[in-house]
Amino acid sequence: MKRNSNDRIADLIGRLLAGQTVSKKGALDTYGISSRTFLRDMAYIKRAINEYRLGKIVNQQEKYYLFPQSDAADFDIALLISNILLGSRALTTNEMNAALKFVKLHLSPQMQRSLEQQLKIPYGSYTPLWHLKPLFSLLHEMAACIAHKQEIAFTYFDPMRPDEQTVHISHGQPVTLFFETYYFYVTMLSQNERRYQLYRLDQTGTILTKQNGKKIAYANHYSLQDHRQQTYLVNTGQLTTISFVYRKPVQAIHETFPNAQVLETYPNGNSLVKIRVKSDGALIWILGQGTDVQVISPPSIIQQLRTTLKKAYQQYSN
Repeated sequence: MKRNSNDRIADLIGRLLAGQTVSKKGALDTYGISSRTFLRDMAYIKRAINEYRLGKIVNQQEKYYLFPQSDAADFDIALLISNILLGSRALTTNEMNAALKFVKLHLSPQMQRSLEQQLKIPYGSYTPLWHLKPLFSLLHEMAACIAHKQEIAFTYFDPMRPDEQTVHISHGQPVTLFFETYYFYVTMLSQNERRYQLYRLDQTGTILTKQNGKKIAYANHYSLQDHRQQTYLVNTGQLTTISFVYRKPVQAIHETFPNAQVLETYPNGNSLVKIRVKSDGALIWILGQGTDVQVISPPSIIQQLRTTLKKAYQQYSN
């Protein structure tokens, strides 16, 4: 049945607000309109819905429905968290399925189907890290030790010592759990309280003993903020101030080193940058930049770069 455009659009909006699904095929038959007219109507309706913040219109295989504003926000958050989880590669397939199921738990069945459709490619291409082991029980047990301020003895395989095929026993008081670049880490205060040490959670084994830990003075609390500002990939090496000429757009440097200071910008667009960072990670980053980075100081870093580059050249010179 033919209707004028205002009546037709009002009818479509009313159906959507009532929670009904509007199919393209059904609308063409009901209103006797062309596909082009229907798409134009839906574009107008979407603008109106967005302008008045009534929710979000979702199109699934040419079937349209409206998420109310609060539900739309829930959907967006679920979509965001799900993609971050899948991008982490940190969970076994079973744990990933459980995590994704939890994320969509409070969505309506319709929204759950829409979320699954949006995640079809990211989920289908999920690639867990090699040699993963289940983390949920490890997270639970380590979090409990932190909550109860316990010192522990535990088995640990040190990835920095690949020649050691057997695990060894470590001691410490866990204080912080956090996730960073594929892995969960636990920060522990050593028994002598002189330093904090990071352990990859997936490299920990059995907790052998637990005992009451020490109260840590506020001034000695671990600073995760400092870690994030001073570490690139690995948390080893001396904390070092490095100055270098950077030949790329300077905005990118702050994503890698949040504490970077731009000391000078040259007429050719290059910048003189200073960072304070753990040296081992900094060397990895500098070597990956090729000729876009030229270290000015300190001499010790320059010498390490020369030695590494010389060895690399010798590998390919024959």
